[in-house]
Amino acid sequence: MKAFKDRAMAFSNQFGHEQSLEFKAKMRRNKKIGRRAARLMGRTGADVLSYADEVLSANIAGGQGSLFAKLKADFHTHGVEMSDRQIQKFIDETMSEAYGELMVS
Repeated sequence: MKAFKDRAMAFSNQFGHEQSLEFKAKMRRNKKIGRRAARLMGRTGADVLSYADEVLSANIAGGQGSLFAKLKADFHTHGVEMSDRQIQKFIDETMSEAYGELMVS
């Protein structure tokens, strides 16, 4: 019975680690997306960091759907031509990059 409890504890610890890693990757992704999107919209300096914070807040408040919607609306407002598919690819590629950075560190 002890072996079963040990195994259950190991799975629980692994799940907790994976959830933590996913959260960190999403936060890293959102910061990167915010900075890159700000530059695409022509923002510079402190405006880049400010916009990155807005993106981070939008994702925390409403999840990835809110992130997508914010990017789509802001790109449209600032004349950045990017299709829905390109925006989703932008999000997905940045997530992969963020995971990769966390795995190396």
